[in-house]
Amino acid sequence: MSVAGDSSVDGIKRIKELDLSCDLAIIAFGMNDQNYNANEKIPFVPPKWYEFNISYFIDLFKSNNAEILLLSPHLPNPKWVFTSGWLEDYVCALHHISQKQSVPFANVYETFKLVYAKGKSYESILRNNINHPNDFGHNLYFQTIKKFF
Repeated sequence: MSVAGDSSVDGIKRIKELDLSCDLAIIAFGMNDQNYNANEKIPFVPPKWYEFNISYFIDLFKSNNAEILLLSPHLPNPKWVFTSGWLEDYVCALHHISQKQSVPFANVYETFKLVYAKGKSYESILRNNINHPNDFGHNLYFQTIKKFF
């Protein structure tokens, strides 16, 4: 159900067309929500709206008896012209939602942060040197998510 470039707002527009019956829903938005509009210096989806949107997805999947896993975005290259620098606010929103709604939260953001702190470069983890992980970056996602199974 994933579409490249989607924000949580785009996901809400599209979710009404989808069959929501599933055993597990992994909700993973944030990277595109926090992007700046090219003409304005505000994120596409402000953090409070993002929190509302993620809660909406959780409510929909819970009403269909699905297990839910929240998945944070990873750290983009801070030199990327469209990153707002606010991603940590979105990760905090996910953490808050996770606690409030008793939903597990796989914090890939922290995993990437630790790897960068150990000396890995953005170029060595991001396929496009901006925001898309390479094989090593995808393995970081896997290592973070597998703890929940």
